[in-house]
Amino acid sequence: MTSQPPPASEDYDGDRVDPAYIRQLWTWNREAFPYILAADACISIALLLIVHAVICLKKCYRKVGTARNLMSNAFFVGAVVPSIQFLQDLGSTSAGTWLSSMQLDDEGLVALQVSWLLSLSRSVYLYSLMYVFISLGLFLNAYLCLREQPFKDMKFAGAHAMFGIACGIIAWLLLFVGVGMFFHDLMAAGFALGNIFWAVIMMPAWLIWLGALLHKGSSQQLAQRLEDEQKVAATAAAVAATETKFEVDSAEADSASK
Repeated sequence: MTSQPPPASEDYDGDRVDPAYIRQLWTWNREAFPYILAADACISIALLLIVHAVICLKKCYRKVGTARNLMSNAFFVGAVVPSIQFLQDLGSTSAGTWLSSMQLDDEGLVALQVSWLLSLSRSVYLYSLMYVFISLGLFLNAYLCLREQPFKDMKFAGAHAMFGIACGIIAWLLLFVGVGMFFHDLMAAGFALGNIFWAVIMMPAWLIWLGALLHKGSSQQLAQRLEDEQKVAATAAAVAATETKFEVDSAEADSASK
């Protein structure tokens, strides 16, 4: 990553279309873009891993209802949105890097910056959808978990549900900070640190915790299914024995009557 922070527009009287500021900003952008795109790609891939866990989680809730379907759909949309945003940023950064490497005059630099800000505004609000849908999925999962109590160790599962609520609240805070970052450069550092804390620490911890719950729950469900199958087999054997005895008794009665 670059050793220097990005130039701030406040150093140029808050003028985001000052040619000197734009020239310094795009020098920094060309150095930082590969690392930024690599981080975005990792986040996009990591969020896609939620989909399988959510499919397994959905099966744990017995009642088929709006909340269960809405939870799984919210997680799915929230996991896919960052991939769409990454592809859009990939195109914008590639074109911006190519254009900024040319010998542009002041008017060309201003045009490049205006186009970049317009593209960035779409990315900011598109990325914000990820926080909306992921938090919605977290809130609905907590509601379903506490209402249906699908896991045997509900003290452990209840703590996981409350941790999910905390993750959802932080996601909403990041949403507002991310939108505010578009208008105030000084919020960029806070957003970057908050996003790293949420995406690298909190959400992986929630997902690993969920995996532990699902593994324990699946083991319990397997044991219960084997027990039920044994009961069914024993019942079928008893019914077959009763029918056989009835047929033998009927045959003996017929022989005696003859």
